[in-house]
Amino acid sequence: MRKLDWYFDVISPFAYLQSEQLEELAQFGELRCKPVLFAGLLNHFGNVGPAEFAEKRRVTFERVAWVATRKGIPLQFPSEHPFNPIPLLRFVIASGCTRVAVHAAFRFVWQAGKLPSSHPEDFSALLTQFGLTDEQINAAPVKQALLDFGQEAIRRGVFGVPTTAVDDEIFWGEDSMEVLAAFCANDPFFQSGLLQAARSLPQGLQRKRSAP
Repeated sequence: MRKLDWYFDVISPFAYLQSEQLEELAQFGELRCKPVLFAGLLNHFGNVGPAEFAEKRRVTFERVAWVATRKGIPLQFPSEHPFNPIPLLRFVIASGCTRVAVHAAFRFVWQAGKLPSSHPEDFSALLTQFGLTDEQINAAPVKQALLDFGQEAIRRGVFGVPTTAVDDEIFWGEDSMEVLAAFCANDPFFQSGLLQAARSLPQGLQRKRSAP
């Protein structure tokens, strides 16, 4: 059975949208949910998040609302974005990275519209529901696991979330289900000359980046 590693951060509304399809993802193999800090990926690859400049921010959240509406996925935006996702990521890890915990973390933010910082009592109640304490989610092994998942993701070329990694392939974005299904079905496209040409296309001009 193929192993599917699903890299996610609860800060991403697109990861939330795909999290509501985890059962569909799991039909392609053994699904392993792996929390990562999206900001760490951005820093490593020298990128910026879609919510970090106004024009893209507006279009991003409009698309999220559209996809959620079209797919019948409940959606309530949190009070602010970006926010600190680390407590929720550590909660998932301390819970064993189960799909139940993943759903609980995402729905805390994207269905209830809550954040650990703005709703600390509700977050404490969530921890209690899973038999956890603040001390447990902040334990050194949990912190290290989050760092390790991030380094693993970077080694595999994961630059954004959500991303599903299967063998040596990565499938990025909440809309990647179709191509992932094709890969798992051994679609001949993945042995095609066109794909090889796409992968070997030389880079031409390079834009100069301003110093931070």
